[in-house]
Amino acid sequence: MNIFRMIKYTLAVSAAAFTAAAVSSCAKSDSFNSKVHINEAMRYMRNKYGVEFTYDEDSTKAITEGASDNKDEYVDVLLTCEKLPDLKIRVCSSDGDKFFDDLVPKKFEHQALSDIQLAAKTVYTGDKPKVMLLLNEKNEMADRTLPADTSYEDFLLSGALGLVEVYTDDSDAPLEDYRRLSNMLASNDINCKPSVYYFTDNSYEDITKDAPAKAYDGNDKKLGHISIKNDECILNEEFDGDIMIDDLYALDTDAVYLKIFPADNEDTAAYDAMFVPHDGTAVTESKAE
Repeated sequence: MNIFRMIKYTLAVSAAAFTAAAVSSCAKSDSFNSKVHINEAMRYMRNKYGVEFTYDEDSTKAITEGASDNKDEYVDVLLTCEKLPDLKIRVCSSDGDKFFDDLVPKKFEHQALSDIQLAAKTVYTGDKPKVMLLLNEKNEMADRTLPADTSYEDFLLSGALGLVEVYTDDSDAPLEDYRRLSNMLASNDINCKPSVYYFTDNSYEDITKDAPAKAYDGNDKKLGHISIKNDECILNEEFDGDIMIDDLYALDTDAVYLKIFPADNEDTAAYDAMFVPHDGTAVTESKAE
């Protein structure tokens, strides 16, 4: 090979290597949670709220590492800002054109939790009832994305609260109490999906967001469960008034469906036994006295 052919060959190899590197770099910058996509998410938040946001790399790491099924997604990250230093705000997008964030719900959820806790204490007379707000799933981020100037009252009415779970050991009048709680929430314009789990004692204190009632293995402590039948908040126009009552202990028991408002011909015999402690379950001291 003469010198000219050698130079030509070397240049061709270098050009191919450069092209491959450029393609690889371009693909990397256009991948899920790439730096380019994260910057776009931060720009969206800055434009919407008028403040600077910081990428929370450590908190986002778990989302990115578990993103094998998110390869077609654009970005899903957690951000922070000085104005709300204790909050990790989720921002996501599937295409880079439409973004969703949960800043407004996270800003108000603590206050909402206190208000709902107060309502639950008014209704239930057993041990201290526990309340959880569980609307944190990505597929519901569209419901949690609200205008930057949303007030607390507008937030409550928006339905962004979603699922509200209450745990209690007061099962003396479960259906009446559930209706009373729902009416109290509706009267205060708290638009949500109330779900009440009844236990034989306060073992429900062990329930957390990472170990919710559905996954709680203390079945001997569980009694019945009352919730909204369909996936609509109680003040939504689409809410049909149907509630579902099921037995958490006997998994083969058919659920019972009633209206949130009592019907003249209502027969409650089908659900009454669900809220009676089963053989072998503990009875709290307050019930035994």
